[in-house]
Amino acid sequence: MEIVAALLGDERHCLERLKKANAVSQENAVKPEEAGISGFSLERALQTLIKRGKVKTTADGRYYVECKDKKHC
Repeated sequence: MEIVAALLGDERHCLERLKKANAVSQENAVKPEEAGISGFSLERALQTLIKRGKVKTTADGRYYVECKDKKHC
């Protein structure tokens, strides 16, 4: 159970870092290191978020959280 909680925490941390870097659209997408996402556990969490459709990627390897509106970002 602790492992699952840690993984969810890492995912939440990635989302928060991307939002803090204003990576909320394709135009504002950033590289992971620009958002402070580094290390095995955070990089793994980022890949999980991509697979789940919560984080999008650009053709040049940048990432962003797709925000449909400010309430659900």
